[in-house]
Amino acid sequence: MRSIRILMVILATLVSPAPSLFAQAFAAPETTADRLVRLADTPGVPAREERVRDAIRSMLPAWAKPQEDELGNLVLTIGSGQPSTLVVAALDEDGYVVSGITDNGYLRVHRPSRDPGHRLFDQFHVGQPVLIHTRIKGAVPGVTATPSTHLQRFVPAEETARIKGLEDLWIDVGAETRAQAEQLGIRILDAVTLRERAQRLAGGRVAGPSAQGRAGALALVELVRAWNGASAPRPAGTLTIAWASQTLFGNRGLNRLIEALHPQQVIVCGLAAPARGKQSDPRGAVGALGSGPLVAADDAEAATLARGRNIAVQPVPADRFLFRRPASFQGQVRIVSVPVLFAQTPVETVEARDAVLLAQVVAAWISEPAPATAAEDGRPAPRRASPPRGLERGTPKTTFSVLKPIIESYGVSGHEDETRTVILRLITQDIAPWAKPVVDDKGNIVVTFGEGADNLVFMAHMDELGHEITAIRDDGTAGVRARGGMFNSLYEAHPVWVHTARGQVAAVLAPRPGYFGAEESQPRAEEMALYFGSATASETAALGVTVGDAATVRKTLMPLAGRRASCRGLDDRAGSTALLLALGAIDPAMVKARVSFIWTVGEETGLVGATAAASRIKAKYAFAVDTFVSTDSPFDTKRIAYNPLGSGALLRGWDSSTASSPVLIDRLVVIAKLRAIPMTIGVTAGGTDASAFSRFGTADVGLSWPGRYSHSPAEVTDLRDVEALVKLIVAAATDRW
Repeated sequence: MRSIRILMVILATLVSPAPSLFAQAFAAPETTADRLVRLADTPGVPAREERVRDAIRSMLPAWAKPQEDELGNLVLTIGSGQPSTLVVAALDEDGYVVSGITDNGYLRVHRPSRDPGHRLFDQFHVGQPVLIHTRIKGAVPGVTATPSTHLQRFVPAEETARIKGLEDLWIDVGAETRAQAEQLGIRILDAVTLRERAQRLAGGRVAGPSAQGRAGALALVELVRAWNGASAPRPAGTLTIAWASQTLFGNRGLNRLIEALHPQQVIVCGLAAPARGKQSDPRGAVGALGSGPLVAADDAEAATLARGRNIAVQPVPADRFLFRRPASFQGQVRIVSVPVLFAQTPVETVEARDAVLLAQVVAAWISEPAPATAAEDGRPAPRRASPPRGLERGTPKTTFSVLKPIIESYGVSGHEDETRTVILRLITQDIAPWAKPVVDDKGNIVVTFGEGADNLVFMAHMDELGHEITAIRDDGTAGVRARGGMFNSLYEAHPVWVHTARGQVAAVLAPRPGYFGAEESQPRAEEMALYFGSATASETAALGVTVGDAATVRKTLMPLAGRRASCRGLDDRAGSTALLLALGAIDPAMVKARVSFIWTVGEETGLVGATAAASRIKAKYAFAVDTFVSTDSPFDTKRIAYNPLGSGALLRGWDSSTASSPVLIDRLVVIAKLRAIPMTIGVTAGGTDASAFSRFGTADVGLSWPGRYSHSPAEVTDLRDVEALVKLIVAAATDRW
């Protein structure tokens, strides 16, 4: 079993681009919470549950040999004869399948499961990293497209306020044509799921898509694991433990089991949903986490049997359970569920202890031994792995390999230390050992070289979007403020890292209060809050969390089709990378002017670093190396900013804060033509660090690359454009001005 468990840990780590949540499995025995994380991190939409089945098999004792039937149910039968009892939990989760591939390579999706209980379900999937689970080539990374916040003023207010639905889900895998998407192995009916899933929180709590359903499945695993002898128990009659396929698609798996087994009693470890309307819990809660399973309030016998074994249960109205009795079954049905918080969101939260208590309740109902309610072993919730240091030894200096450690470092505006450390190390150890970088009093990195009468400044910003903690509340949650312009809806209900003085702490950005009744797409700033799994302010403080700490969504640079790549923070880590690679390509002895390369801080929150630099450096020309917000997506206006990915470097000739001189534009066009550098000119929205210099009379222009979905967790670039940009920076820095 240990070898199987380790193999599953390795596979889960490889499939999930996020930092491994399972690394501690090598250091200590696997706990219930560890198993719950594994299941919550495993996708399985209806009829596509094979990964969940495999994970469950790996957790069972050696004697348990469940069989898979024609519909995909996983079935373990013990004993024979009458009475016959079926205990069942779900394998599947709400999700999507590919329903079409457009001529320009985008995927459309369909949701085959039941309609969600609230209007935000689909919106929680907009602007997110996803995986397309192909049968041919495994998990293929992609993102769901989203409008850019920079272009918001060109969109009608009612469109911005509209809650996004299924029609708004466009999957971008980097393909430029239908054929290129198909070459990735993508086919109609492939499952599509969020890439960033399970988040283990404090107190043995676990957040993730369909965490409640996975906890029900785990309860049956824990029940079977309790029978840890050399052979299975010997029940009176037939006991069938099953994990059912397609429960969210008309209970197909359960119907198949009932028709095949003809049980006299069915026990369903199912789902419970909050009440709707005025009775709805604002946090999407059913029951209290850690206080025992939910049972139907009208099933007094069930509660009595549980209390007979000293198991606390929480009675709830029967209509809170989503189970519907199959029409053909007339026997006894009992339903039980674990309590849940943030139900039907990507951060649905449950507690591992409740899964064990649920198993104990089931054991009481079937008169079999129960698993012990062992306390978790006290290990803290996993923290993020060590931050990136630079290029791995022997790694070739490609655009992707240099971009990866920069973009996977975290550096919200005002908190750029980690990113600055990575860039300094790359400059001095990997890219340009001749350079002598200095860090100024604002935290900018400055490299100056060359001599001449003219001063040229090239700058890219190190900081990224994120949130900052403003208060720790009595209930253990933390209020936040945005650092940079963003659509809060793209970050709502997703896992985050909180960056504390003691390291990174796992949390989730909770869905807005009352999300079941939401009527507008954007949560208000005061509705955004971090949830750690803690229940009091002191418990949160004990994790090392303090006011002023930064929070960011989890991120990993992922290659897409062709030369495209995606990650939160391409704005402006791609620019920082281009500036770095250009520095490495320059011979300082050949430079004909005094040139400064600057990696700035605080661009997203008021051009803080650039303004300080501009007050000291009297530059003739200032070049901001930053994203060009492109309308290169199916739903954006094509009136401005339509500069498609793959068209090369971009001159950001006009935006919300800069109107570049035609003379300067023409000069750069000549420079690019002489060196055969692919380049276009564009008009977009937003601003850059260059405008800080223009206040002092400096001629400025943006040197850019086209980027999709700016300021979202799903930003996309084409590395060919970044490489063209590197050549343009080198040419501009070494030309005679």
